[in-house]
Amino acid sequence: MNNRLDRDFGEEIIEKKRKRQKFKLLKNYYRASSGKEKVIDLLLPFILILILISITSVKTEWSNIGFAKSILSSTDIIVNVMAILAGFNTASLSIIGTANMKMVSEDTTNKIIDYFSFAILFQLVILIIGIVLKFSSGYLLNIGNSITLNLNVIFLEYVLIIVGSIWYAAVISSILISIRSLPIISNIIKLMVKK
Repeated sequence: MNNRLDRDFGEEIIEKKRKRQKFKLLKNYYRASSGKEKVIDLLLPFILILILISITSVKTEWSNIGFAKSILSSTDIIVNVMAILAGFNTASLSIIGTANMKMVSEDTTNKIIDYFSFAILFQLVILIIGIVLKFSSGYLLNIGNSITLNLNVIFLEYVLIIVGSIWYAAVISSILISIRSLPIISNIIKLMVKK
């Protein structure tokens, strides 16, 4: 019997599986990556960007609105780069899907697929945030101007430094994750050519 209650229950089960899948991708990425790779991919970009922005804020005349404008103006480039990287990783997944992976264990194949899926998800999240930032940049600058009048300027500077560091570190991390995927896809293509 296919009544509305069954259909709603089925949709609820599918929704729960989707939520679990997102966390599974993140968990499998962490499981498949070594400690060194996680540090290079995730922690090192944040530390380097934080140091770079902090030094810049000390050495130059700092302007909260100027820094916010520079973040928002770089969003065009970030959106384009993330779209290209997400496309590259999607194409890589299709290559993996068509490859004869009999020589590779099922566990390794699943880790490779989850790695590329995580990269695509990460890049698409950055892409969506970038698009939202681009469309709302005028409003954000107006809000920034009013916040600057009402908040401590030093506090706002620290908030902008941290938010800017997280944003740029996420972009750099995404690029590093894609760079790390190049040898994987290269080996899979070589495996396909041998057969």
